[in-house]
Amino acid sequence: MIFISSRHHLKDSDAFGDKENYYDVSFSSGGVATLKSKTATATKNALKDKRILLLVHGYNNDFDDVCRAYNIIERHLSSIETDYDEIVGYTWPGGDQAYEYHPARRRSSVAAGRLVDLNNSISPKSLDIMTHSMGSRVVLRALQDIPSTTVIRNHFATASAVDDESIERGEKFYESTQRCENTWVFHSKHDGVLKVWYRIGDLDAALGLHGTDDKQAIERHSKNVKVINCRYHVKSHGDYKKTGQFYKFIEGVLNRTHPVSRQFFTL
Repeated sequence: MIFISSRHHLKDSDAFGDKENYYDVSFSSGGVATLKSKTATATKNALKDKRILLLVHGYNNDFDDVCRAYNIIERHLSSIETDYDEIVGYTWPGGDQAYEYHPARRRSSVAAGRLVDLNNSISPKSLDIMTHSMGSRVVLRALQDIPSTTVIRNHFATASAVDDESIERGEKFYESTQRCENTWVFHSKHDGVLKVWYRIGDLDAALGLHGTDDKQAIERHSKNVKVINCRYHVKSHGDYKKTGQFYKFIEGVLNRTHPVSRQFFTL
């Protein structure tokens, strides 16, 4: 895996570095990461004309948490059929305490700008993005500023910590979803973090809890948006990365065996 860090000194959970740092990462059987420093030029050359999956985590993750999560995702993806040449793990200072929600939310906009700059510096053959929680906010915010010539093939958005109406036409992130060939919204009513802490933090319902606020609006205006109810398999905020059915669904997307005529699914 290629690793890109916007954190100060690689691991700081609360501050951005002056620039991004780049690494080749390998994981031990216990999920411990071994990092080998890489130059920006070497990284960009390695990603040029490749089919890339970019991983973007949410808030309240220290560096070791991020490494463990990305290792789990990489291992699951290796067990299914994908077309990815490279998996890229991106990390930003999203805090490492639950009470840091609002500072992390403010920094998510800075992280979005960093992603815009990164996107502008590479030329992948295709780009898919998998986000979790506040990582969805980072990417949706970035998509507001990424050049219109850039097309994201798939955005797999799990447990999205954005308002449930925010991707509807006329709302904040509608245009962001239209920059993607497909936006896949995965949600579960069993997500206790979004049920309690998102409502406290944002005084609204989260997209990743019950899906979109207005199903008919999505059906009318967003044919590229698919909404997947994961209530039978996802019982907590972090379950997606460990759920086999989630990866099987992604395998179907990548191999074009999912039912494309439907916008709303139950996993």
